[in-house]
Amino acid sequence: MTWRALLVDDEPLACRQLRRLLAAHPHVTIVGEAGDGESACRQVAALAPDLMFLDVQMPGLSGFDVLARLERRPVVIFVTAHDEFALKAFDEHALDYLLKPVEPGRLARAIHRLPASPAQGIAQDPRLDRLLEAVARGEGAPQKLAVRRGAKLTLVDPGSAVFFRAEAKYTVLYTSTEEHVIDRTVDDLERALDPRTFVRIHRSTLVNINFVRDLTTLEGGRYLVALSDPRKTQLHASRAGARLLRERLGL
Repeated sequence: MTWRALLVDDEPLACRQLRRLLAAHPHVTIVGEAGDGESACRQVAALAPDLMFLDVQMPGLSGFDVLARLERRPVVIFVTAHDEFALKAFDEHALDYLLKPVEPGRLARAIHRLPASPAQGIAQDPRLDRLLEAVARGEGAPQKLAVRRGAKLTLVDPGSAVFFRAEAKYTVLYTSTEEHVIDRTVDDLERALDPRTFVRIHRSTLVNINFVRDLTTLEGGRYLVALSDPRKTQLHASRAGARLLRERLGL
């Protein structure tokens, strides 16, 4: 039996790589691609795929948001670039996922686990509902953040992060004593981290409210946010960010 697959990923290179690897599996036919969550929802409705390779982290709607919107869900194999992201939730609810860059052998094992025919897999899978419930409760929040220095991979406790800031082509994680380049966007981090602790105060900045020392009101409803780290960091909060910060701090 042939599985009709939809590829959903905001990275064209990742879609091309997956398309190339799937060429070795003739019983999986790619019927479409989507580069964002909104497009994915439309394509699922229009194409009715049997199988969806779904990126977890995307601008706008995340992979979880897409699933929550679908009335009819195909069989899902998640794809993620971050091995700490929601893996606890995936493991507990027995859903399959692939880590980027996708390895041919791991893809083959995921496909081997598919039901014998698409007809057996299309029925609403209760595991997906349990996963979405777990994510909504915050169980998918990462326990560690992976940062790289050359060939070395270091795991950092999210609670030690004072703030994250997009700088040029990178996102930098600042702790009280160190700086780390992290392969995640501020958008992605905002979705992944505990919203009770981390607040998006600016398009480029996500701050840990446990390190906020004081606020100075600026023109236009903005704030200068002083932190309690050894650097005595001061960050600018946009008007929207200042409003979120006030709400989170109960001001």
